[in-house]
Amino acid sequence: MQKYQPIAAFVALIAVIALAPGAGAVVAPECDGVAPGENVTFVGPDPVQLDYVEEVVYYYLWSATANGETIATGTNKNFTFTVPEVPLDPGTLHIDITLLVTDGLGCINEAYDCLTAYARPPCGISGDNSTCEDSPETTYSYAEDPSGLTFAWKIDGVDAGTGDSIDVDWTGKSFGDHVVTLEVTKAYDDGTTTTSTCEMDVLYIQSPDASFTRVV
Repeated sequence: MQKYQPIAAFVALIAVIALAPGAGAVVAPECDGVAPGENVTFVGPDPVQLDYVEEVVYYYLWSATANGETIATGTNKNFTFTVPEVPLDPGTLHIDITLLVTDGLGCINEAYDCLTAYARPPCGISGDNSTCEDSPETTYSYAEDPSGLTFAWKIDGVDAGTGDSIDVDWTGKSFGDHVVTLEVTKAYDDGTTTTSTCEMDVLYIQSPDASFTRVV
């Protein structure tokens, strides 16, 4: 029996991509949720050795598509890709994953799965970007609608609060540049969470010396 070379196997796989999904395709009833920036890995099957064939070798052809565009391809048993960013409108992105497998003997099969990628919540900070020593208390707030979101604030990398706003007293902090960081998290009904982070540079300024002496 003549064996296919790897290049011939890939030619056969590429030809099948143009065909409509066959009766052997496995269609996922639901799509798992994923977040933008997440690395997703799928693992293909090991070759099944047949007692009437000398050796079976599998060749894999993966593709991930969204909105009719290919976002990733692969030819190894394991397939990993990074979930792309999702626009706030419409807020979700449907991703189709297809695996075509040939055994090098002319036989081909197909498997299918899907993912739903969710958009990150918007992130913005409202508040003064400079503060004077004589009025050191400043409020920083989430600049969007806070409904259904959770928050984590930091000042120079140190935890500073979890509400949609924080009050900061700069007294005792060093004069100069500081960073206010906000992490916004949204949890979806299927358990998927997405997170966005934004920062504001704040300058803490020493107030001028207003002392005086009487000259006689």
